[in-house]
Amino acid sequence: MQQNNCKTRAGRRARSRLASVLTVLALLITAATGAWAQTETYTVRMKKGTKDADKWTVTPAEVTTTGVAEGTTVSLTYGGRLKVKDVTAKIAPIDLSELTEDYTAKNGDVLTGTLDGQTQPYKITIADGATVTLAGVTINGVNSDSYEWAGLTCEGSATIILKDDTENTVKGFHMYYAGILVPKGSTLIIKGEAAGTGALTASPFDGGGDDSYGAGIGGEHVSDCGNIEIQGGNITATGGRYAAGIGGGSGAVCGTITISGGTITATGGDYAAGIGSGFYGSSCDGITISGGTITATGGQEAAGIGSGFSSDTPGHPISSCGTISITRGVTKVTATKGEDAPNSIGAGYNSKCGKVTIGCTLDGGGHPVGGKVYWNGTGYQNFGYTYLTQDTITYEPSN
Repeated sequence: MQQNNCKTRAGRRARSRLASVLTVLALLITAATGAWAQTETYTVRMKKGTKDADKWTVTPAEVTTTGVAEGTTVSLTYGGRLKVKDVTAKIAPIDLSELTEDYTAKNGDVLTGTLDGQTQPYKITIADGATVTLAGVTINGVNSDSYEWAGLTCEGSATIILKDDTENTVKGFHMYYAGILVPKGSTLIIKGEAAGTGALTASPFDGGGDDSYGAGIGGEHVSDCGNIEIQGGNITATGGRYAAGIGGGSGAVCGTITISGGTITATGGDYAAGIGSGFYGSSCDGITISGGTITATGGQEAAGIGSGFSSDTPGHPISSCGTISITRGVTKVTATKGEDAPNSIGAGYNSKCGKVTIGCTLDGGGHPVGGKVYWNGTGYQNFGYTYLTQDTITYEPSN
């Protein structure tokens, strides 16, 4: 009988004296708390398809169920007949195609595979505080009153990493829910790996069109959402009817939206901004774009970046957006207003918007410094009427 002791550390290769023929062996190590730091807890199990899987014993036994803290020594004992030399312990991906029930992704999880909403109507949740990697994920939601959830639902604040050279698609499961749902009071960070080549496409349920009301990334119908921070990756986000591509769902409040890198394409649904707020009283706390290549297109009577449409019927709630700051650190920003919208950047029809500053820098608190203020919250400045009301605005700082 041969035995190996290894330290459970996320991302670290743990060497052992097991069989070279067993290079198919991997340990699934998932963190229940934390964010790649501090107090990590891991659970361990054999990868599906491992040779002689029933001949391996893990000690202590509870690491296969309740887990152990980072740094704890775990013993793997092999009792089979294969000749043993060495093996590598690593994080094995969670294959969504193998799920038979709802799943909550834990810190350190790597998700891959296809979740078919027709045959696997399961809710995929990201645990509060978790950092999760998408590595070739497809979540195909279907619209049903029985499945009232988004394609990915964050329980609280979370970070999503897009693995380099992978394509990831997330579609919601219900007409009122987003592709990726960010709960009120929380922050979702989305970023790429080192090369920033990972891609993500997010939208409401498959074939949503006029029958879906959630954002691509952000909020759901008449339910507020938290903050959205995009640091990198190739991201395409499309909102359902009355919902933003990135930002608020119909009739809902969205937190701040911050974009500091990546290639981002965001398209709003009818009467909703590409990036910002949706329709019917939807609002966005503020938008800051300090890096990346961004293309945003508004729906009918909505801004590309800013707020959605508001009816002029008395008593109808007004859509709004907070301050909009676009710094000279961006690569390129292109904003296109929807049909009959007043501004490509700023307020939609009969809506409100805070100060619009373009070409600025940011101080330590993230507030704009310098640049041009084209709208001061109540009126156009610096020929803003000519600039902001263009059908398409392209801002590309000179080198």
